[in-house]
Amino acid sequence: MRNGTIMRLVALVSYGTKFLRNEIALGDWQGHGVFGDARLRFRRQADQAVLAEDVQSWLAILGESGATRLSLHMFARFDIAVPDAMGRVEYAVAVHYADRHEIWAVEREGRDLPTAPRGADVDDLVCVETRSGALQVPGTNWKQVAAAIARDLDTNIPSSQVRAGPYYGPVPEQSPTRMPLLPPFPDASLASWILSSLDWQMARFANDMNPKNDYGSYARANQNELDALEDWGERLECWITEVLIRAANEAHGVNLPAVDGPLERICTPAMSAASLAAESLRIERQSPEPLAYQASPVESPSSANAGHADAQADRPPLSWKRVVGWLLAAVVFGVIVLAGIPIVADHPWAAAVAGVLWVLYRNLRKP
Repeated sequence: MRNGTIMRLVALVSYGTKFLRNEIALGDWQGHGVFGDARLRFRRQADQAVLAEDVQSWLAILGESGATRLSLHMFARFDIAVPDAMGRVEYAVAVHYADRHEIWAVEREGRDLPTAPRGADVDDLVCVETRSGALQVPGTNWKQVAAAIARDLDTNIPSSQVRAGPYYGPVPEQSPTRMPLLPPFPDASLASWILSSLDWQMARFANDMNPKNDYGSYARANQNELDALEDWGERLECWITEVLIRAANEAHGVNLPAVDGPLERICTPAMSAASLAAESLRIERQSPEPLAYQASPVESPSSANAGHADAQADRPPLSWKRVVGWLLAAVVFGVIVLAGIPIVADHPWAAAVAGVLWVLYRNLRKP
């Protein structure tokens, strides 16, 4: 499932481009609720020097350097090896200049990692390469995208189950910092409606696949059906990511060239699988040698059974005299309890006396 990083990047790219084009003030969106308590940190790859530790400082540096816009992409598009110092990298932010563009790889540090300061999510953006020339960012035919999603997932997109309106993402309605994830742009209404429809489908899918839901598909499906459902969920997740990326690149009103012909996918399950495989390979290469230690011997089942049999053999045989003795003791104990109930009812302090005598008896029996 996707995390908050992609949401923060969408807001950064869409609102950040409008800021670089002097169409919006930083104070109008800097407190966007999608950022929450997360931090964005910007570094150079060469010396790992921190260029900025907040969006405001980074955008100021870009503005002074002549940057004209930002765009969001899957990192796999650029065919760049992920630096060994970084973990899993799925996304990249491109900074556009008049004669070149910079590629910033995005690494997410979770709040559960010891390297994440202040116990919050940290998105590390590292400038990994600078290329000459312009980076082409094609436009989006949103009706074509909606039709492709509906065809792939066999569902109605956009859906009549959700209302058409601004898309707010994960920010709660009662939050004072709640504002649309995307600034206004010509096709914002359809793009937001598609996103809301996909989010609704994801919520239904998550509930249907919950093992605790006795009425969901997970509880009734066989292995082949579960594989098909998981494949459908992966495709849904990729479509959500793709729509977010396309919307981020169009939400700032830049005139992007229209694309003719079949839809060219931006995000596919294969890209996510390749990113995860690359991360696993780097972790394997960087992992230290296994520690040499002597494992404690594990008792085999045969020896354990033999020991249990020996213990059973050491016990004295159960005779009829012992059985009769236990039965008599149980009868006597029951008679004492029944006889003592009226006494305790009339004299509650008698229960305390009996308790004290029992404790003394148990202590005297201890060796």
